[in-house]
Amino acid sequence: MDQEVAEDHDERYGIVRVQTFGHWRRVESRSQAGRFFYYNSQTEVSQWDKPREWAEYEQRETRKQREKMERRERQRILEQQKAEALRSEVEHPSDPR
Repeated sequence: MDQEVAEDHDERYGIVRVQTFGHWRRVESRSQAGRFFYYNSQTEVSQWDKPREWAEYEQRETRKQREKMERRERQRILEQQKAEALRSEVEHPSDPR
């Protein structure tokens, strides 16, 4: 089951927004401002690289959004083609034999 990336307030780190994904937290480094690390509260592992499952989740979500946009564009084109065909039929009716 996919998890969502959530943001919340975390006083322990002196920051307003912390991204979380499951047990992972994205936290700004105190010693390197602007640099973030990832901390797993269950395993107590810290790492600089985004956890694989988090990155894969974001890739899936990006792909879903792209596919959704592509479906909408195809639908828009289809509706436009139907409207053009209807307009053409009204402007140039076919011979009813």
